[in-house]
Amino acid sequence: MKIIKNERGSILVELGFIGPVFIGMVFMLLITGLWIYNATQTSQAARLAAHQLAVTGNYSEANQIAYYHLNKTGIALSTKEVSVYWSGDVACALVKADMETYMPGLVKLFNPSASNWTGKVTISREAQTTGEYRFRSGNQKYFN
Repeated sequence: MKIIKNERGSILVELGFIGPVFIGMVFMLLITGLWIYNATQTSQAARLAAHQLAVTGNYSEANQIAYYHLNKTGIALSTKEVSVYWSGDVACALVKADMETYMPGLVKLFNPSASNWTGKVTISREAQTTGEYRFRSGNQKYFN
């Protein structure tokens, strides 16, 4: 007696096992890439704000530049906080933004100290720039 093996449809079964894992990994890579991009844009917004404060000494312009940059370049990003300040002769900017992860577990991957597994990730970046000579502490007469 001859046994006939019918292997029709075996590729579909294998795809059924591997397909969801593969799609999940691709989705995770896309979200991770998006997080890296948004972290870079948040850093750039902090650098722009610190530079603007160091050059002009104008707090509101520095804030506006950071918000404008994040609104123009951020993807799935909501700006949470922008603060610019002087620390001695150094102009500083702190930018915080929230990004939705869209996938359970990625919050723990991006921020291991987070208490939840789903939701938004806060991206926080700080930049510092030495202020122009006219804005340094020895030259207080130039502050507006």
